[in-house]
Amino acid sequence: MIGSRCARMSVRRWVRRWAAPAVFGLLLLAGCESRPSGPGTVEASLRLAEGGSPGSAFLVVQGTGLLGVEGTGGTRVWTSPATDGGTDLRVLVMDPDPEGEMTFRVELSDVRTLPTVTVLQLANRDNVQLPGSTETQVTFDR
Repeated sequence: MIGSRCARMSVRRWVRRWAAPAVFGLLLLAGCESRPSGPGTVEASLRLAEGGSPGSAFLVVQGTGLLGVEGTGGTRVWTSPATDGGTDLRVLVMDPDPEGEMTFRVELSDVRTLPTVTVLQLANRDNVQLPGSTETQVTFDR
């Protein structure tokens, strides 16, 4: 009987000394995020799936806390609120540089929540509309 009581005490001591602080530490680490939060901008680029960049694109940018879109490098951007009165933006993006990359910056109230981008129309560098089936890739860099 004494041996089993000592064994129970040992387990209790072990839990108090090691397991409880270890679980607390893991919970504390799980609550930490490595990504920054709060207002800021994210860099975005639009590329054709087959390589290269279009000359212009008409986009809808959607997301919570979307504050604006601006061009970077030689890329020029014009924005307008979507007609449904929501927070979405309709964005015309043009890159006149024949060798340039179509890049733009999206301003957000919280950079942890990335927006979604829907490509409505594309044109090549000669201002010829590309087919609707043209595959594109939009990437974000925090």
